[in-house]
Amino acid sequence: MKCPRCSSQFTIKTDPENSDYVSEWGCTRNFEKWKTEGDIRQELQQKQDKEEENDAMRALENRTRESKIEMDILDGLDEIRSLNARNSKLTIDQVLNAQSKKQQDSGILDEEEVDETKKEFLEAKKKLEEQQSKE
Repeated sequence: MKCPRCSSQFTIKTDPENSDYVSEWGCTRNFEKWKTEGDIRQELQQKQDKEEENDAMRALENRTRESKIEMDILDGLDEIRSLNARNSKLTIDQVLNAQSKKQQDSGILDEEEVDETKKEFLEAKKKLEEQQSKE
């Protein structure tokens, strides 16, 4: 075969066991599909370990960076847990009251619309509770 860019000759063999091909002569592979992300990470980790063996400051910097990342993750997790705990204590009535107050303050709704919305919601809530009690 000939390369379409440089017109140099190369040969490849098919590999039916792996549904792939093997470079035989005159070319190199750009992408190796079997080289997974895990292998790449492992190579990077080995390289980092070698650097840390020779340089104590680099080892300290890497440990500091890793602990900071871990703390950031834990902080984010705590924040999510606290939001979930706070939101689990809210009732639908509290959410609606807060939303209607917000809309009234901004002048979007008048009193009649608020009362009408509350009535519609309470009716829907009763229907839902009746359906849940029947099940």
